[in-house]
Amino acid sequence: MSAEEADLLNVYAGKGLLLDANLLLLLTVGTCDREQVGRFKRLSMFAPEDFDILIAVVARFRNLYITPNIATEVSNLAGALSGKLKEHCFRVIAESLHAATEIVVASAVAADHDLFVEFGLTDAVIHICGGEPPLVLTVDFPLAQTLASRGRPVINFNHLRYQYWQ
Repeated sequence: MSAEEADLLNVYAGKGLLLDANLLLLLTVGTCDREQVGRFKRLSMFAPEDFDILIAVVARFRNLYITPNIATEVSNLAGALSGKLKEHCFRVIAESLHAATEIVVASAVAADHDLFVEFGLTDAVIHICGGEPPLVLTVDFPLAQTLASRGRPVINFNHLRYQYWQ
């Protein structure tokens, strides 16, 4: 982990963390069945060890933030699961929604943001609420670069993965 990333984790540990939809899905499915990480189509980019890294990062934070847009994406993606695993994941999503602090940004406000056309609704909302107060953790390289270039506190989860795998 770079010194800048370590500083961000330390500064925002008491303020909060906002996970993108892919990472919240990883957290949810991994919590239900770690062995599904990498097997489930929507998590094929991850290995079970990535879930371990994510758990270690999330454990550092007092508050987890969520937006309705991210919650909807995670619910839709988890809907591709089946049987008992799907039921368990939806229970975990519900628990997460109750435990998280929800930040609501009106869709019309996000649609007026300049990032909407390039990144879509969810990522425009992430930009609007990132740093106010949460640190954003994402696997989306273009989003991470854009947020960083605009002074928003962000860590690209792939950097943490890369350092772990070395």
